Amino acid sequence: MKYIDSHLHLDHILNNRPEWVDWMQEKAYFPVSWAFAKQVGSVSDVKNYLAAKVSTVRELNHFRLPCRFLAGIHPRNIVPELKPESVRELILPCLEMPLCLGIGEIGLETAGSHETEVLQAQLELFKEVADLDKVYGIHTPRANKAAVTRKTLDMLTDYEQIKDRIVVDHCLPETIGDVLSSGVWAGITISPTKASEADVRAMISRYEDHIPEMMMNTDSGASFYEDLYQFSRLEDIDTGVRESLTRSNAARFFRLPIY
Repeated sequence: MKYIDSHLHLDHILNNRPEWVDWMQEKAYFPVSWAFAKQVGSVSDVKNYLAAKVSTVRELNHFRLPCRFLAGIHPRNIVPELKPESVRELILPCLEMPLCLGIGEIGLETAGSHETEVLQAQLELFKEVADLDKVYGIHTPRANKAAVTRKTLDMLTDYEQIKDRIVVDHCLPETIGDVLSSGVWAGITISPTKASEADVRAMISRYEDHIPEMMMNTDSGASFYEDLYQFSRLEDIDTGVRESLTRSNAARFFRLPIY
């Protein structure tokens, strides 16, 4: 693997732009596919979505592309009927699978009470996550980003023992300092819709000492973004920094062998 995209959505790429799967194979581009369903209306829909995601990743690994996945309940996939006590039975079967690297995409979108309860229920699987040597991938929203990120980080203070297993994603210059100072990993989504190249340069310049705790991704789904690949080719940025952000840091976080 030459590149690791630490967060995208392979099921949506296959549905919308399947030719990019061949591109990833050609470039030795290793994707970690996080869970997010386009539409869910019931708990059964969530369960069926996760089962379909497992099938997709298994098929890709068998026929076309080495990849892994995270299983979780995205805040925008939380249906009114979902009870926090039902979270374990939805996620644990996936978590025990070898192709599953952990729980994600989870987090807060509006930081409402139901979202908070469901996130808490997913975080309460921390013992299983640690025992299985897996990780958490946590979402932060576009709207009210700084405040919701702080609320998320406040919730993570109860999980000091697994902070090295948590990445808080979609960091921007205004949030990455809080994320890194909390002791978790920082995910940076470089794409036309999230962090720009200028944003990334600002973050790695200001927090140079924390580059070992950062990783990059594209969050590609309905659209595919080459921004991580293009960043890896920027000759005016130190080769070691580029390699760390686009490959080796993610490998270390996800416990992946580099080959």
